[in-house]
Amino acid sequence: MPHRFRFVVAGTLIALLSAGIGYAVSAGVPVTLRPAGTTRYAFMTSDALRFSQTPHTWEPTLLSTSVTIPSGKTADVAVLFCSFNDPNGQYIYVRAKIGGALLEPDIAGEGVALRLGGEPQTNCVNFYKPNVAAGTKTIRVEWLAQNAEAYLRGRSMQVTLNIH
Repeated sequence: MPHRFRFVVAGTLIALLSAGIGYAVSAGVPVTLRPAGTTRYAFMTSDALRFSQTPHTWEPTLLSTSVTIPSGKTADVAVLFCSFNDPNGQYIYVRAKIGGALLEPDIAGEGVALRLGGEPQTNCVNFYKPNVAAGTKTIRVEWLAQNAEAYLRGRSMQVTLNIH
């Protein structure tokens, strides 16, 4: 076989293998992966908070921050909330909002059970909302306790925006 022909065959094989590998890699990308964009972060922390409202009433601001999504863009918003919880044997629920809209997961407007009784421990919850419209928005985590003796200590919130 002439050298020229070998180079053509080798080049063709390399091109076909590269295309096959590229297809296999792109086929492995999950459909839930959001479009790439500009990523922005915000971090908040706070000290202990004792539940002081009437039981079964949402405490309006556990942690909050404002973010701006540029005009003509949308953002996928992810919120990670963590705290050391001392529920005093009672229920604690948390929910996240952007403006007036609840982020997921949300069980019929009642948020997520962060801690259901028992001993004090650290819990975290991830909240998410895709395709939030442009503008300046307030993101906040709210909480509800069954008993006025519940505490949340060492609270933190990390907000991630994927703007596209």
